[in-house]
Formats: sequence, C-alpha cells, structure tokens
Amino acid sequence: MLNRYGISIVFPRMKYTSGDPPLGVMYIATYLQKHLNANVQIIDTTFHKSYDYVFKRIVNFPTEIVGIFIDTIMFNDAIKIAAMAKSLGKYVIAGGPHATIMPETVIPYVDALVIGEGELASLEILKNLPDLKPVKGAWVKDGTNVYKSNELSLSQDLDSIPFPDRSLIENEQYMQYWHFMDVAGGYKKGTNIIGSRGCPFHCTYCQPTLRRLFGTKLRYRSPRNVVDEIVSLKEKLGIQAFIFQDDTLTIDRKWVIEFTDLLAKERTGLIWGCNTRADTIDRELLVRMYNAGLRKIQIGGESGTIRILSDVYKKGIVPEQVKKVVSTAHGVGVKTLVFFMLGAPGETRQEVISTIKFAKEIKSDEVTFNLTQPLPGTDLYQSMIKKGEYNLEIDFTKFDYYNRRAFNDVTLSNRQLRLIRIFGFFYVYVRLSSFVYIIRHFGSLSGMKKLYAKLKRVFS
Repeated sequence: MLNRYGISIVFPRMKYTSGDPPLGVMYIATYLQKHLNANVQIIDTTFHKSYDYVFKRIVNFPTEIVGIFIDTIMFNDAIKIAAMAKSLGKYVIAGGPHATIMPETVIPYVDALVIGEGELASLEILKNLPDLKPVKGAWVKDGTNVYKSNELSLSQDLDSIPFPDRSLIENEQYMQYWHFMDVAGGYKKGTNIIGSRGCPFHCTYCQPTLRRLFGTKLRYRSPRNVVDEIVSLKEKLGIQAFIFQDDTLTIDRKWVIEFTDLLAKERTGLIWGCNTRADTIDRELLVRMYNAGLRKIQIGGESGTIRILSDVYKKGIVPEQVKKVVSTAHGVGVKTLVFFMLGAPGETRQEVISTIKFAKEIKSDEVTFNLTQPLPGTDLYQSMIKKGEYNLEIDFTKFDYYNRRAFNDVTLSNRQLRLIRIFGFFYVYVRLSSFVYIIRHFGSLSGMKKLYAKLKRVFS
C-alpha cells in the first residue's frame, strides 16, 4: 500500500451548466479521505469546460491516482481525460453508470474500473496498490490480464458513509444555478441531498441500470442521519432549502413519517422537495410532509397515453393517477413539477401531442419535456436492438435527452420531434402565472443564469 495518496477525481460535465452538485463523486472523495491517508481533490468541469483546466489541476496537485466519473454522454470527454492522465503517468480508475453498464468500452483506456457504487471497491483497489489483485465490484488490469468481478460491493450501512465534503466543490457557483425550489417562493439558497440508494420499480428507461449500480434492495440512511446532515448544511452553508435527489423518496412510508417528524421537531425553517411516484404518495402523507417544510414534489408522468406508459415504458401507472396527485398536492399547498418524455420508439405524432395536451390539462406548476433516450444497457435499449428497426447511434455523445434522440424512427423524425417539443413548452407555459415566473428571472444575475441554462437545454 502506498504511504500517502494524492487523488484527483474528475467529474467531466462539459456540455451543460447545472445546479446539481456531483454528490456521487463527493461521497467517494470524502470516503477515501476518511479511510486513507490521502489528499483528495475533485476536478469539476461544470463551470470550467476545458481539458486544459483538468490538466492544470492534475499537475498542480500531488496526484498519483486519477478517478473519472463516466455516464454515457460524458464518455468521449472522459476517455480523453483518461488518456491525458495516463500520459502523465497516473494510475487511472473509472466509475459511474457507463463504466458499470458497458465496462468493456472503458477498460481499454484505464487501469481499473468500479462496477456499481464506488466507495468500498475504490478503497479496496487503492489499499492493494502497488499490488494488483482481484477486487469485488471492480475490473483491475494486471498487464494484459484483467481481473473481472461484476459482483457489487455495496455498503449495507449508509450511515457509516460520512456526509459529502462540500468544500471539495464550488458551492457558491452551484447555488447560483440551483433552481429547484424557485417556484415555491422566490430564489432560495439551496442544495441537493440523497437519503437512499436503489429503486425497486421496473421502468424500461432506467432498469436494469439502477439495479446494476445499487443492487436489488432499496437502502435508506436513517432518518436521524439525514436530519443531522440537513442541520449541518444550514449551519455551515446557510441553506434555505434543499431537495432530495433520490429517484423516489416516498417508497417507504414509515421512513418518510419518521423523517418528517424528526425534521419538524428541529424547526429549521427550511423548505424542501423530493421526487415521487403517483402511486407512492397520498394526501395524508403530503400533509405530514408539508408540516415539515415540503413545498414541492417532482413526479414522473412520462406520457399522457396509456399505450406508451404500459407497453413501452412499463411504468406501472396511468395518467389519471398523475393528474390526481397534482391536484391533491395543490390542495395541500405543495407545488408540482411533472416530467414527460417525448418520442418513444414507435410513438406517433398524435400520441406526442396528446402528452403535451395532458401536460397542460393537469395544471402542474412546472413541466419538462425531455426526449426519450434509450440509454445503453437499459431494457428499452435492448428491446430496440432486438427489433433492429431504429438504427441506434454508436457515438455515445448522441445519447443526450435534451438535444436529440440517438435513433431514427420512421413514425416521427428527430427534427419534427424537436419542433413539437418547442411548441409544447410554449403551449403549456402560455399562462399569466408562468410569464410572471419567467420574468422574475430577470431581477437578478443568478436568475438570468438559471434561465439561460434552462433555455440552452431546450434550444441547443
């Protein structure tokens, strides 16, 4: 084992500026700081979109190990950074969704990669160095040989993982772009947190990726542990709001009740939001959450047509459930954002327009229309490969759900879909309350930055 590590972990978000801090990378960095005699830095390109920036940060830090987060859209940038790090003589480890789902596309460019969540496997790889040994939940190169383990190395006690060290990122920059609770009462200084890992549902656009990352069992931090982090964030960063980044916070009703009871007792005065499903929340739970500061829920509506929801996405809900939850939330005083996807394989123009009409009909405070993207490794992707009708892209940067679909569909071209999407935003947001919300962005530099970042995703 090396006596002291210098570790640079790169988060290569080169395309879009965002208010989402890279929590997964932050957890790993903090965990390695705790368990190794290590100097760790995060090189985040969210606000510094250049390879030269990454190069300078690596060489100006006592770097021996370079870790790189890779999701599918980041693949090309990540591989260039891996080559840069190798040319500097660094030991390179990759991780993230793409490295987990398609490790064979990553291993030629790195020395090791992590399958699934990264804390335990990354630590084990580094503890072994300079020896190269098999590691549970990792692929490790030893010359031309590769030790391969696809068995996940999961932390069963999430409370044992320290809170992510926020000093490793540019918090003030992130907070300038953080927009998640704006609709609930003006611009709030806030950030994201994670309370759980995993998802038990079977939506084709996410699974089995989430199971391969986090296992089949949903794991929660204890409510006390989460509340302690929230109190710490208020004390150290002065946050006024936060949002849970979990895919679906409200699966375990008992956990949510215990958490909200504890949070209410703290009297933090913070407002917050979370992601939910239309079939995991009701009025009683919403009232309890509201009394603890909940002011916004984000719901996966996905489509306004039952055929797409059930036959293509396997979502397990129907549009009426989404409509009811939006109405119930508004009755309690909770704002809503509903996510929709347009352009599923085989989806007709009329079905897309039906979804847009439904999005307006439910009168959600916010809606967003992304383009259906069959990410490699998902059931949706595999079903399209099997059909052989869609000419899927091989360039991973094309899997950008803000910009264009990574496949061709005779029922609706990408150009037609993008135009319909733009029309959809105008159609849904042509109402007085929406114009007031948009105009309010011009009242501050932070507001204008947020608006520009949102528009760039729609019109890029």
